[in-house]
Amino acid sequence: MVKAVVRRQADPQTVQHLWEAITFIRKQKQVANKERILKYMNKQYGYSHSDCEAEIEYAAQDGLLVKEISTGKKGSRAGLEQEAFWCVEDLETESTETHDWYCFSCHKPGKVACCTTCYRVFHPECTNNESEDTSDPEWSCTVCKSLEKKKFPIGRSILLQLLNFVLARMKDKARELHRKLKLATLPNYYHLVYRHVDLGTIMERVEQKKYRSLEEFEVNAQDMVHTSAVYYGLKSDRMRLSQLTLNDCRYDLAEIRICVDCYLSSNNKVGKDWFCRPCNPPHELAWVHMKGFGFWPAKILCRSEGRVDVRFFGKRHERALVPEEDVKDINTKLVKLRLKKTQGWHNAHQEMQKHRKIIAGELAMDKKPEKDTSKGDLCEAEEFVKKSHSDAGQVNSISTSQELNHSENTPNKKAKKDKVAAAPEEDQIEESPASQDFTENPIDEEDANPGDEDASPEEESKRKSSSNASKGTQDKKRKTASGGRTSPGGGSDESKSSPEGGGSESSESKGVKRKHAVLEEEDFEGKYRQKLADYKAYQEKEFQARLEKAVEEAIGSAQKKWETERSVSEAETSAQNEELIEEARKEEREKLQQEHTKEINQLKEKHKEEISQTKKRQWCINCEQEAMYHCCWNTSYCSIQCQQIHWHKEHKRLCRRKR
Repeated sequence: MVKAVVRRQADPQTVQHLWEAITFIRKQKQVANKERILKYMNKQYGYSHSDCEAEIEYAAQDGLLVKEISTGKKGSRAGLEQEAFWCVEDLETESTETHDWYCFSCHKPGKVACCTTCYRVFHPECTNNESEDTSDPEWSCTVCKSLEKKKFPIGRSILLQLLNFVLARMKDKARELHRKLKLATLPNYYHLVYRHVDLGTIMERVEQKKYRSLEEFEVNAQDMVHTSAVYYGLKSDRMRLSQLTLNDCRYDLAEIRICVDCYLSSNNKVGKDWFCRPCNPPHELAWVHMKGFGFWPAKILCRSEGRVDVRFFGKRHERALVPEEDVKDINTKLVKLRLKKTQGWHNAHQEMQKHRKIIAGELAMDKKPEKDTSKGDLCEAEEFVKKSHSDAGQVNSISTSQELNHSENTPNKKAKKDKVAAAPEEDQIEESPASQDFTENPIDEEDANPGDEDASPEEESKRKSSSNASKGTQDKKRKTASGGRTSPGGGSDESKSSPEGGGSESSESKGVKRKHAVLEEEDFEGKYRQKLADYKAYQEKEFQARLEKAVEEAIGSAQKKWETERSVSEAETSAQNEELIEEARKEEREKLQQEHTKEINQLKEKHKEEISQTKKRQWCINCEQEAMYHCCWNTSYCSIQCQQIHWHKEHKRLCRRKR
């Protein structure tokens, strides 16, 4: 039968104060009796005599103080026997006892029930279930019961990855905790701490892959809090940091238990559209109302007691706990909802639509990293100009011979045609997607047009087919405009030669036409080469400007981050230096005070001794020098001259010496 037993009665913080008092008194080469200990405890920590006496007795019974009978060697108590105390001998390793000494819940001593499965102990009133019978012979504590329950099914590799993320969050909140403790500098550490657990030991266990479940990790975080509370106190800074770290750990573990995929995606953030990747199974979607934002698309993570835990689509992907009545079905018509269609709302809605398409199988998840847009834009522009050049060259080769006959007669029409032909090409270069992409802000994704980001493949194919069709119609119009004139006999006007000119005139005209065609083709190629070179220079200039801007912003953000970290480190260093200076000042003050007290005592002793020696001597009543000749009961002289002077002056009438 498991019975509640008293493992220890003395408070661990009071025991450390008693050790400090005994050490201080022993350094003064004095006996550490109860009177001196009470005086020190009252002066330094404000303990009353009755409370301090009780704690001394408890500590002696717990084996944390050694009591003995000592004999005084000097002072008023020299030779007297008195009760003295010593600190217990320090332990270098953990205790070999079967159970802890302090309650795992409240971290205090007293009457506790020992778990039959582990080393932990609990006060009967500190168990989570007050009606639980701790006198059961096979009673197990709440920690063991949580470990025995059906564990959350996670693979070892995924578990290790999850715990590394949780551990990183814990270290960010409390940087002081993951510094390895120097146990040699902590007096009598293992007399108070049964099992040493801190953030460093948890990190080592994660690296060695010793954890098999989330529950084991959480229990070790609780052990860290218990260790800090027992040795450093419930109101210490280390205890506060340990409790905050445990709260963060529990929050992350609760998020993992809700959805492992969501936790991994939110920490990995692989790709731009990581939030669009559906979980297994996919979460329910809904419209969620938040005060000041209207209804917003979100994923429902879980429901409990009329509250819904959701995570919103958008740039930040924040979580919130909202009432059930603020959640609407995702298929609700937008007209019935109170919407604030800002740019952020459009981006969130677009992300939600992409998520639904991926679930429906209409869109594949892009797992590749994003490409460099600057190089892609240059390549696209070059292909566009080459394609335009080839199309224009074909049209030119077909219609050159037909247009040259009318060049002399219609010069104005030809100039107009050149202008019209050049205008669409310039417009196409100026309004290409690459140039638009460079003029827009490449960093802020919120300012981008949401309709251009997620175009489906069907829409792109439609755009391409429509552009090809328009090019075909333009080619046909050019052909019909240049070579579509035919004679009534079926031949073209160019093929007819005048009866007066003969064959020589037609051959000369053909040579001229060929020269004009070659010159125009060379001029056309030169123009397009020049345009292509100008376009490339423009794109390179824009790319260089964007690159310089991004580098400046990165340097600025890095400098700000460095300055912030430097200011924080300087503040921490200054605080630590102030603490060290204050401790050194306090030690020096105590040392000087002790030396001053010692010197005063020595001077007093010397003064007493000198007074005693002075009283033992006789002094001349005339000149107050040390006397050599005794006259009567209170009169002495240093010489015969002083005796004669004093005798005639007054001593002749007062002398009591018998004559």
